[in-house]
Amino acid sequence: MRGHAYTVVGGGAIGGTIAHSLARAGHPVTVVDSDAEHVAAIRERGLTVEHGNGGFTAVRVPAVTPAEFETEHGGPHPGQLTRVLLAVKAQATEGAVRWIAPRLAPDGYAVSVQNGFNEALIARHLGAERTVAAFVNIFADVTGPGVVRDGGPGAFVVGEPDGAPVSERVRRLVGDLQAWGPAHATDNVEGYLWAKAGFGAMLAATSLADDAMADLIDRHREAMYALVHEIFAVAGTLGIRLEPFDAFEAQAFREGTPAGVREAATDRLTAWLRTQPKDRSGIWRDIVVRRRPVEVTTHYATVFAEAEHAGIATPVLRAVIDGLRELEADPGGMSESRLYELDRLTTEAGLRPAGATGPAGTAGVSHAGTAGSAATAEPAATAEPSRTAEATGTAEPAGTAGISHAGTAETAETAGPSRTGSARSPRSAAATAAPAEFAVPAAAAEADGKAGISRTETAGSAATTEPSRTAEPNGSAEADGKAGPSHAGTAGPSHTGSAEPAATAGVSHTGSAGSAATAKPAATTEPSRTAEPNGSAEADGKAGISHTGSAEPPGTAGVSHAGTAERAGSARSARSAESAATAATAATAAPAPPGGLPSGARLSGGEARSVHAWLEERREEMVRDLAAYTAQGSSSDDREELNSCLEWLRGWLDESLGAPGDTGITEERLVRGDAGAVAGDVVVRRYPASRTAPGNGEARPVLLLAHYDTVWPTGTLAEWPFRREEDRIHGPGVFDMKAGLVQAVWALRALDALGLPRPACTLMLNGDEETGSLASSDAIVAEAAGSRAALVFEAAADGAVKTARKGVGLFRLTVDGVEAHAGLDPAAGASAVEEAAHQVLQLSALSDLSAGTTVNVGVLHGGTRSNVTAGRAVADFDVRVASTAEQKRVEAALTTVSPVNPRTKVTVTGEWNRPVFERTPGVARLYGLARACAEPLGLALRETSVGGASDGNFVLAAGVPVLDGLGAVGAGAHARTEHTTVTGMTERAALAAGVLAAFAG
Repeated sequence: MRGHAYTVVGGGAIGGTIAHSLARAGHPVTVVDSDAEHVAAIRERGLTVEHGNGGFTAVRVPAVTPAEFETEHGGPHPGQLTRVLLAVKAQATEGAVRWIAPRLAPDGYAVSVQNGFNEALIARHLGAERTVAAFVNIFADVTGPGVVRDGGPGAFVVGEPDGAPVSERVRRLVGDLQAWGPAHATDNVEGYLWAKAGFGAMLAATSLADDAMADLIDRHREAMYALVHEIFAVAGTLGIRLEPFDAFEAQAFREGTPAGVREAATDRLTAWLRTQPKDRSGIWRDIVVRRRPVEVTTHYATVFAEAEHAGIATPVLRAVIDGLRELEADPGGMSESRLYELDRLTTEAGLRPAGATGPAGTAGVSHAGTAGSAATAEPAATAEPSRTAEATGTAEPAGTAGISHAGTAETAETAGPSRTGSARSPRSAAATAAPAEFAVPAAAAEADGKAGISRTETAGSAATTEPSRTAEPNGSAEADGKAGPSHAGTAGPSHTGSAEPAATAGVSHTGSAGSAATAKPAATTEPSRTAEPNGSAEADGKAGISHTGSAEPPGTAGVSHAGTAERAGSARSARSAESAATAATAATAAPAPPGGLPSGARLSGGEARSVHAWLEERREEMVRDLAAYTAQGSSSDDREELNSCLEWLRGWLDESLGAPGDTGITEERLVRGDAGAVAGDVVVRRYPASRTAPGNGEARPVLLLAHYDTVWPTGTLAEWPFRREEDRIHGPGVFDMKAGLVQAVWALRALDALGLPRPACTLMLNGDEETGSLASSDAIVAEAAGSRAALVFEAAADGAVKTARKGVGLFRLTVDGVEAHAGLDPAAGASAVEEAAHQVLQLSALSDLSAGTTVNVGVLHGGTRSNVTAGRAVADFDVRVASTAEQKRVEAALTTVSPVNPRTKVTVTGEWNRPVFERTPGVARLYGLARACAEPLGLALRETSVGGASDGNFVLAAGVPVLDGLGAVGAGAHARTEHTTVTGMTERAALAAGVLAAFAG
């Protein structure tokens, strides 16, 4: 073994996942868990992690109960533990820390990978200098003793408590945690944890009723806002800078945020929640299914203590916690009436946010100074629960952090450390002190709270007699003539605070004003389905269709715009037809809200041509940059070359766009290539927005993706260096994809030099794309989760951008036969080679060229000698599919492979290396934007579908719209004919600048 030694206290879902990853990377790891059966299974069979593709890996990890540790080590003494990852449930923290304290080395530390406010309690026993803070958002599930199911990528943020600068020990810890995935260091862990405390409070409130989280948040928005405001007000007194995570845009829920921004963020949040496989929180399951006390009542003790100290009232939060305590004793009291009581409390306490509307169905309440409109005395009833769409690549509701011993990840309904180093720490620690109890019963629980990454760009809701239908999760909803999307059948509140409570329910406002005529909200006859996460609905003149920030066609009244206008179906009885039509017209002219996809080009024709002219004047500088970059060898299988190339790139970026620390520029480097794997590190540079439209500076960034590794082996440059022949440039990697990165950087330079607007951008460089992005895909997906869209600077396809790519699977067929002497005893043998021949023909028959599916057996070998019946044969094959339907068909066939000769054994292993990149409406919209930006440049931009894959496949599957192929114009990828053109470099850089400027609003 090598590397730093770790002790994981609490080896359940999260603790087990982390222990497994560290052990596989070569770190000595010991698991301490109070579940004797779990511990025995780990000792006997190893710690096993199951993967979604049916595969699994097991590692040998020492595992003991606390009592066994005591016996083996002869009692407690300092130095037994050095680096502790504390992964117990929050209420077990006190007992666990008491156990750790006498055994921890003077220079050791404990990291809280839990739910709740635990750092102050840990520091009270161990000292602040031996306490490390963390925000953990990993989905995993214990499926049996010694076995953890991995739910995919998540988040792991580590830092010193109380916002102290990132220390060397944190950097080393994060470096080790790269064995798990995209962990990173920050000086603001508290910002993540307090943000999650706000989101967790919303999930806690939904546990008062037996209904889907998204629907309950949707129907009781103002109570949810008041709840989060209470927590964020407390965070504000502590100087906390809130951080966004998953689909929760924390800044949008601060007190004083414009109503439209808050409503649009809630639309995205609820739509994202509807894509998750589980629609109830872990708190709900603790109460209803597992019938045990909930952890959340412990979590918010610190919030209450800090609120009391600051003189901040928390009536809504107290009502939620008190209600949960009641339900612990009597789950039968679970009812949505408890949330209507929160609505009433919010109204009576005057906690309704400025500009917000009342809950659907609230009678006669005046909001934000407008005249109240009598709606109904009853909430809307739905005939059937709301259904949710399936979202490719998403997982459980966001927020997992805490772990039970040998149990599963609980939903991180809260998080956030007390400020360990602050003067308030003693009070906070006392408030969070849990019973001194180390042992927590094992439980096969659910893991409600993985970092799902799909984001939606839909907005608004319409109260309709038939709720809107939606299309696939990665696109936008088409209206089909229906007013869309509805919030579980209830009439939705106004986005901008300009209207009365929704009342009309079922009135379609198509070009004229409707009157509120119904006495009750409409009861839906069909369940509401969520809109697609990526992109906006298509208008086509239909009523009530959600468009992410884009203006509706003239004459379409009551159309929902994220944060710009009234929701379709709001009460208009107090208005005349003329005033309603005027309001609708004003809505169509409203600018796109921050965070959505642009509705059109931002630069004028003259500005676009000025950008191109500026770049043409500097074309030789661009060529020199490409020449210097190409001279940096970066073979995918040479780590030394990759590191050297990356250092050159970092220096070049410093000179071209500014260094980290300059005007808000930051850099994050994710170390890769541990455990014997060859992979370049990942570098993430974040550039702030400049000269954006009002309000757009707070929008999520645009992700710019580029890889710096190439297929060309070390030494290629010596025999085939960079060469220019007039307009054509040759050299290893110039087309795939070094010119693409040069173009992206010069596009940003051009906008800045000419004083044109630029959105916040995240430039992400990885060094293993050509080998499958195995070490960087998780980080790419995690970064995409907080992005509006991704622009991929892979090479163009004969000048066209790529709006569809095939999914790629890499598989191995293994045949085990029976060896025998081919001459003396031929009947005794069963040839693996002969069986492999049958199987190869069957595999090849899975190809369907008309559907875009190819199965290619590229490698086949078997046997030992010609006079021996082959005992084993192996075939490696590549599968490419153009649709998820074809992917499922091939998967089904591969799982049912059976031998022709029953005396042989046939096994198929492997996985899909990249998901399918289908042309979703979000992708189509980005192509339309790029085409509009190309027109002033005299370019007739085309689109195409290609068989190769890119990192854009991962991003699109995660629910984020992608425009691919913005890079070099040329040909010859992976061949000695590889080349690009100088004119293509300036044209494509100008095109990229136009697309980026459009995101500036």
